[in-house]
Amino acid sequence: MEVLLPKLSIDISDRNYLFMNYTFQDAEDDNGNDLPFSAQHKGNFRVNVHCSSPMGGGSYPVLQIGGMLYCE
Repeated sequence: MEVLLPKLSIDISDRNYLFMNYTFQDAEDDNGNDLPFSAQHKGNFRVNVHCSSPMGGGSYPVLQIGGMLYCE
C-alpha cells in the first residue's frame, strides 16, 4: 500500500486558520488486487474564524466551514 499525506495549515491570526490536506492511497489486498470501494484520492479543508466577545471574556467561534472530497 502506498500512502501520500501532504498537509497545509495557514494561521491567519490568533485562533483563525485555514487547513487543507490531501491523501493518495493505492490500497491492495494480499494478492495485489485493488480493493473495491477504496478511495484513491481524499481531500479535506477547514476554515476556522473566531471573534472577540463584545462582553469580554475571550473569543467564540463565528465561522467553521469544512468539507471532504473522495475519488477513486
